[in-house]
Amino acid sequence: MLPELAGVEVDSTVLLFTAGLSLLTGLLFGMAPALQVSIANLGDSLKEGWRGGGSSVTQSRIRSFLVISEIGLSVMLLSGAGLLIRSFINVRGVGPGYDPRSVLVMNLSLPAAKYHRGHAQVEFYRDLIERIDRLPGVISAGAVSILPESGNFDHTPMKVEGRSYAPGEQLIPDVYRATPGYFKAMSIPMLQGRWFSDKDDQDHPPVAVINETTAGLLWPGDDPIGKRIWSGAGNNIRTIVGVVADVYQYGLDSDKTMQLYVPHAENAGGSMTLVIRSAIDPASLVPAIRAQVLAIDKDQPVYGVQTMDQVLAGSMASRRFSMEMMALFAGIALALAMIGVYGVVSYAVAQRRHEFGIRLALGARRRSVLWLVIRQGMIRTLAGVVAGLVGALASMRLLAGLLFGVNAQDFATLSVASSVLTIVALLSCYVPARTATRTDPAITLRAE
Repeated sequence: MLPELAGVEVDSTVLLFTAGLSLLTGLLFGMAPALQVSIANLGDSLKEGWRGGGSSVTQSRIRSFLVISEIGLSVMLLSGAGLLIRSFINVRGVGPGYDPRSVLVMNLSLPAAKYHRGHAQVEFYRDLIERIDRLPGVISAGAVSILPESGNFDHTPMKVEGRSYAPGEQLIPDVYRATPGYFKAMSIPMLQGRWFSDKDDQDHPPVAVINETTAGLLWPGDDPIGKRIWSGAGNNIRTIVGVVADVYQYGLDSDKTMQLYVPHAENAGGSMTLVIRSAIDPASLVPAIRAQVLAIDKDQPVYGVQTMDQVLAGSMASRRFSMEMMALFAGIALALAMIGVYGVVSYAVAQRRHEFGIRLALGARRRSVLWLVIRQGMIRTLAGVVAGLVGALASMRLLAGLLFGVNAQDFATLSVASSVLTIVALLSCYVPARTATRTDPAITLRAE
């Protein structure tokens, strides 16, 4: 899932820049060897060459430098991808404080001109939720003003009754208007006390439900049930009647916040999100729920229809996108490193075919030739791995803001990245090394 995909479009300037950069890269890397040949000293070439078929020390060093650079960059990218993958897995393992499975959500916004704040709004949602509760396949239905992971928020000042506060000092929890069925529909665990009931309205004393974090901060080691607070939501003194589990409002990788729930019937609002838990496919309930809305008000639309699983996945879209892009780049870098190692070792084997033939003719074992080629290829590989680890340790701090539950210099991740690169390079060296062992000494000697 690509975040903000709707705002992405093909840009001609970017395309022209990319095309120009590709042409420039091709010209630079194509002209470099041509320029080297044109200025080469014939005497030096004859001194450095091997029977006219070898490559100069300078060329060999350039090839080695390029391969070592490829391997080093691959280690860095593999390390970054590994850290992001581990972070994503860690985030997925965080309990959101509710059960998102089989939950359908949709938004309604009652026009203020038609539904004045108060009794009309309360009656609309109460009637609608009762109708939805009677639909086949519905386990529970409710409504809330701010849906977890939705990117929305609502804050209100709060004070504990009987405590003094310095001027300007305030507690600012997240505040939610909720109907009685909301907690059950979301499967938010009740830790103490009770949920809201139909009697929690404007005709009864104001009440509130708080989350576990709020209870621990305000009444550590004490029972919060029955305690009283002043809340800006309705500007009322409220009695705490329940404590529920913490819910992550701003992403599973965010900090836990203070949360305050007030009854919708006592502090009404027109914009709410319906939450429906079902025993069947939630999407199959959409037509029936729309029909119930239209049965109450034929002009009332619903929007933002999705499952809670989709809401949760959307909150992780940016993290998932970063992980997938880094993994893609790491895969490309790994493939390029493998091709680079294979190409350099294969070229070296072709250049030294005469040497290998003489070695075999003089009694060298084919295993020795195999090890000779692999060893020289792995020396470059290990140099690249060391350079990549140094670069990773220095640069992974840049990813610190994207990591969750893992250190930027995580030893296990760096070890796995290095091991993967080393194994791939070993396989890339083995194929041309096997070719070197198949050199026919008789053909080599006849060539002499």
